[in-house]
Amino acid sequence: MNEKIEYVAIDFETANANLTSACSIGIVGAKNGKIVFEKYYLINPNEEFLSYNVLIHGITANDVINEPTFDKIWPEIKALIDGTIVFAHCAPFDLAVLKSLLDKYDLEYPNILVGCTLRVSKIAFKGILENCKLNTISKYLEIEHNHHNAISDALVCFYLLERVKRMYQAIDVYELFEVIGLGFGMMKPKMLRGCYNKFTQISNSQIKSKELEGKIFAFSGKPKTMTKTEAKKLIEIHGGIYTKDITKAITSFVIFTNPIKTQLNALHRVLDYKEIEIYNEEEFRKLVLK
Repeated sequence: MNEKIEYVAIDFETANANLTSACSIGIVGAKNGKIVFEKYYLINPNEEFLSYNVLIHGITANDVINEPTFDKIWPEIKALIDGTIVFAHCAPFDLAVLKSLLDKYDLEYPNILVGCTLRVSKIAFKGILENCKLNTISKYLEIEHNHHNAISDALVCFYLLERVKRMYQAIDVYELFEVIGLGFGMMKPKMLRGCYNKFTQISNSQIKSKELEGKIFAFSGKPKTMTKTEAKKLIEIHGGIYTKDITKAITSFVIFTNPIKTQLNALHRVLDYKEIEIYNEEEFRKLVLK
């Protein structure tokens, strides 16, 4: 990945309902909690401007009549985002716009991972904010915000990520995603996948107790008295969360018979960072079979 940039935050505004009708883009590059660059481009989409869209962002056809089309500015944009994590608020939309533009002009795809600040904010601000719209978040963070201005929206994404990193004491966005249980998405010529939840959990109606609420379990080895599927379900029906990934996000670990060495090594790396609860099978049974 790009060593000069930790991540970039982007935002597109469009002239109409077509994903290919981008008329502006804002890009903010960040590293170590600081802004490395801010870039704002007006784009001539060579498409009709709908009054509804103009009402939202204020950009008209006359504003972009002498501006370049996206293919003309793509080399500069690609140099800014290549080899980074690209965040957007509601990334499935903004990255779909980018993908559609790349396909429209037959342009080379960048090497990027995809992150969504909407997904991040729904985890970090759950129970704190009534919604996770950018204008609600900017008000909560007490930052100046011109909603639906592409560079202003991208800046809110930056301030949001930096606040959440501090909340979870994460060194960077990679560690933040480990802690909150999100995986990065990706974009390729025939695929666009947004960031995703790495933790699995059953529905609230299936939870019998909340004794393990807030606990994130992983395990290694083969249980003697139950299957792995049963162990996973026992965690979840008591309000806990099970994950396959042995990262800094876990709070608890179960060592069954014949644990896998690589998984134990991963556990030791986590223990170098934080204390977690470790159980053998008998202790785990007492915990979940009360």
